[in-house]
Amino acid sequence: MHLFIHNSFHAGDVALTRLLIATLQETFPELELTLECRPCYRYLWEDFGLPIVPYEGSDHTTTDPTPNCPPDAFFINAWFGLYDDILTAFSLTYPNNVYSFNRQMKTYDPEGKYKLSVPDVTPALQFPAQAKLPVPITENSILIENGKPRSRQSKFPINDYLEYLAKSFPKFIFYCTSKPPCHAPNLIDCSSLNLIQLSELSNHCRALITLCSGVNAVTYTEANRFKPRCFMGLTLPLRVWDDIANPVYQAHNIKDITDFLNNLETAKPDKTRSHRISGFDPAKMCKFLKSRSEIEDCSRYLYDHDYISHALPCKNWEIAHILADLQDGNLLDMGSTDSYILKNAVLKRTKGLKYGIDLRKPDHHDPEITYLVGDLLAVPLPDGYFQYITCLSVIEHEVDIQSFAAEASRLLANGGKLYVTFDYWTPKIMTDLKLYGLAWKPLDDWDVQLLQYACEAHNLQLIDDIDWSLGEAVIRPGYYSPHPQIAYTFGMLVFEKML
Repeated sequence: MHLFIHNSFHAGDVALTRLLIATLQETFPELELTLECRPCYRYLWEDFGLPIVPYEGSDHTTTDPTPNCPPDAFFINAWFGLYDDILTAFSLTYPNNVYSFNRQMKTYDPEGKYKLSVPDVTPALQFPAQAKLPVPITENSILIENGKPRSRQSKFPINDYLEYLAKSFPKFIFYCTSKPPCHAPNLIDCSSLNLIQLSELSNHCRALITLCSGVNAVTYTEANRFKPRCFMGLTLPLRVWDDIANPVYQAHNIKDITDFLNNLETAKPDKTRSHRISGFDPAKMCKFLKSRSEIEDCSRYLYDHDYISHALPCKNWEIAHILADLQDGNLLDMGSTDSYILKNAVLKRTKGLKYGIDLRKPDHHDPEITYLVGDLLAVPLPDGYFQYITCLSVIEHEVDIQSFAAEASRLLANGGKLYVTFDYWTPKIMTDLKLYGLAWKPLDDWDVQLLQYACEAHNLQLIDDIDWSLGEAVIRPGYYSPHPQIAYTFGMLVFEKML
C-alpha cells in the first residue's frame, strides 16, 4: 500500500506530524510512504529518507487529494484541524494524529490492517542531533520564543518586556528565537537557527517559555519531557503534546512570567520530579525488562545525565543500562543505523574510535563515527580492535548465533565487553512478520541459552548470572509492538572477553 502523507499548514503542524510518519515507518515498514509539504518546511522531514513532494499552496483543509498525489497512492491529510470533533477532544496532541489517520484509513483499509493505537505514554519527537550549534550553550539558559506566531493562539507582546526580564534576572541567559529589540549581555540572538537547531538548543536549556507556535512544537523531545514549560498569553483552549506528569504553566501577563522565573530561580536545578520510580539498576545487567516503570526510570536517567533519548522511549531501557556502564575505549555498534549508543558516545566525548556497521548507510553521517556497510559477521577490522561492542535488537533478525559469537570474540580485546539486547518471550513467538526487510524471530528461553553457550565457547563469559524472572509482556499492541496481536519484552546479556 502506498500512502501520500500531506501537511501544508504551519511549521508546528509539520513538525508534530513527524511522529505519525515515524510511527508508520516503525509499525508498518512494508508501507510505501511519500510526503508532501510546503518547500520551506521540507527540512523538517528530510531525515526520514522518504520522497518529499513540494506543495506550492498552503492550508489544504480537506481529504481531497492534492494534484501531486500519484494515482496509485492513498491520500492522508495530517493537518491537526481536519476533523472538528477530534480537534475539540484532543487538540494538538498525538491522539489527534492517530484518530485522524485511522478515520481516513477506514476508506482504504476497511479490515483495519493498518490501524494505529494510541500508546499510554505521550510520545516525544526526535530530530537529527546537531554536532555543534553556532551559539554557545551556558548554564541557567532559558529558551524564549519572541517571534510573531504564524497562527492566532497568542499575541503576547514579550518583546516589550525583554529588557526588563534581562535586568531582573541576570543569572539567566535568555536564548531569543528572534532578534531581540534591545541589547543585554544575557539576551542571545538565535534568529539564525532553524527549527531543528532550536530543538537541539532547547534540549540543553533549563526551561522553555514559548508562544505555543512552531518553536514550541519542536521542543517536545524526550530531553525536555520534564522541564518547566511556560505558555505566554494563550488565547485558545489548546492542549499541546500533553504530559500529565509535567503540566504547563500558563502566563497571562508579565507578572505571571516573573513568578515563573522566580520559582525557577529558587528551585534546585537538578531536574528532579515530584516522584521518582525505582527500577533502573545498572548493577544487574543480564536480565529482562519487567515493567513500563523501568522504561520511565531509564528515560529519567538519560534526561538527568543529558543523554539523547531514543525516538522510541521503550528502547531507553537498554541504552540507559549500557551508557551507564560504558567507558573510554574503541567502540563498535553492530546494526548501527541511527545508533543512539554512538550518538551519545560522541555527545559525551568518550575517548576511543567509534565504528558502526549495518546493511545500509545511516540517514545522517556523523564525522566522528566511521560507518561500515556490510555483514556484521564479517567486519573488516583487526582482531582485538575494540574494548566495547554493542548489538541492540539485531540478533532476532536472521543472525547466525554461532557466527556472531565467533566474530564478536575475534573483534574484542581481552577484558572487552559485548552488550547484546533482543526481543524475547516464552513460549516462543511464531510470526511471519518482517521488520526492516528481515525476518523477525523473538528469542525464547532456549534461544537465550544457545546464545550464552555459543559465546562461552568463544571465551565470552557472562558478567553476572541471568535473572530469569519476568513481569508483564511490556511491549504489546498499542505500546510499541510492531504486530497488533503480539506482546513480548526485551532481554539483555553482557559478556566479557576472557583470556
